[in-house]
Amino acid sequence: MCGVVPRLTDVTLEVIQGQGFAGTVSALVEGVVDLAFGRISGAGEPLPRSLRYQLVRLEPMGVVLPAGHELAHRARVPMAELAAHPLLLHTAQEAAEWLDWNEELAAAFGLRVGRRLHGHGRGAANAAVLAYRAPSFGPLEASVPDGVVVRPVVGPVPLYPFSVFWRAGSKSVTLRHAITTIHDIATAHGWLVPPREGWWLPAADRRGALSAPSGPPRTAAPADGTRSTAPGRGGEDPRRGGRNTGGPLPRVRQPDGETDDAAQRW
Repeated sequence: MCGVVPRLTDVTLEVIQGQGFAGTVSALVEGVVDLAFGRISGAGEPLPRSLRYQLVRLEPMGVVLPAGHELAHRARVPMAELAAHPLLLHTAQEAAEWLDWNEELAAAFGLRVGRRLHGHGRGAANAAVLAYRAPSFGPLEASVPDGVVVRPVVGPVPLYPFSVFWRAGSKSVTLRHAITTIHDIATAHGWLVPPREGWWLPAADRRGALSAPSGPPRTAAPADGTRSTAPGRGGEDPRRGGRNTGGPLPRVRQPDGETDDAAQRW
């Protein structure tokens, strides 16, 4: 959301930190929030048909390490080398999709989970890495405290697919403007383009990532407010990524995987 706020100067935004997308679906359906971010797969339940979603980022995940760990001196950590180091799996109980992603990744590459902990937020996850001196997966761009480092993982690069979700049938011009702005930022930063080197996604996420729609309808926004929630923060052989080649029509996705022409049915 940090890149969205400066672009929506005429809109009042209230950002709520959620604990995984699975834990915030009800708030979105009930209208407590207007937008939510997270991974559509792995929540254990189908997405309500009242929601629409748009892939906005294939985010590379890194490995979070204590600064004194033997892998911490590496500029990039090969996935194969993690097999010798039991992982710390730190998840919020509500974040079923984050737990699923970690378990799919571990199963795909023969990684061992040495300890499982429940907690909320990156601060608690970083503290657990320090306390138990074990590696854990986490966002590359997240800030870490002294004594903790984050290193890119390669061979392949593990990707976490983030989508933006909203209620179908909304007539809010502001909401459409916010979604368009999010898509523009994603496109400008290349967030929908997988790395040129080998990369990995859980099998359930691949079809949507490789056929990501080109974006929501475009319209101007009036000066009213919208609310958003962000998540707290698989296994086949690795594949080489390709560039996104979405078609020219703005399209959104329904929970059953079909697409609608966003200019006609939003």
